[in-house]
Amino acid sequence: MQRSHVPPQDNLPRDLDGHLANPYAPPLRLDTTPASSVPRSLPVFCTIVFVIDLVLCSLRTLLVLIAIPGYMLLKQDHHPLAPTAIFEILAGAGIVLSGIPANIGLLLRRSWGVPLAYASAAATLLSIIVGAWQANITLNQFQPGSAELIGGLIGGGAMLAVRLGILGLFVMAVALFAAWKKRV
Repeated sequence: MQRSHVPPQDNLPRDLDGHLANPYAPPLRLDTTPASSVPRSLPVFCTIVFVIDLVLCSLRTLLVLIAIPGYMLLKQDHHPLAPTAIFEILAGAGIVLSGIPANIGLLLRRSWGVPLAYASAAATLLSIIVGAWQANITLNQFQPGSAELIGGLIGGGAMLAVRLGILGLFVMAVALFAAWKKRV
């Protein structure tokens, strides 16, 4: 006596032969491409940070170009900030010349962008230090306890925190990219 094959009505997962399937097994892959050869996309955090930094570096280009004639005027007037301006221009040029190609390289998933990104981070840190130096010179002209001094300290501290925070996020994104690149 021959039995006809009737599919079971229990709704349990079964393999192609009708045997009970292991529910914890990975699903069947229909393609033959090895999983390791599938290109992985850049982490979203990295993409967002690199795009934002590319925009900021592009804006810095304009600021550096504007700062050059500004430095000439400060130097001509013997302004107390004149000695700091050249360092700010050099730091800004370092940010632009290393940051723009670094971000483009990182967005294109190229490893050569990593050392350029760290050079841009170092130039940014130099710019932050110069900014603190400039704030110190500017705030020393106010009387102790004056509203201008207190406002300057609060504003300068907030700006320092924001710039260091953005720099920290950038360095984290570059480190994440470097780790991701080793895995891919």
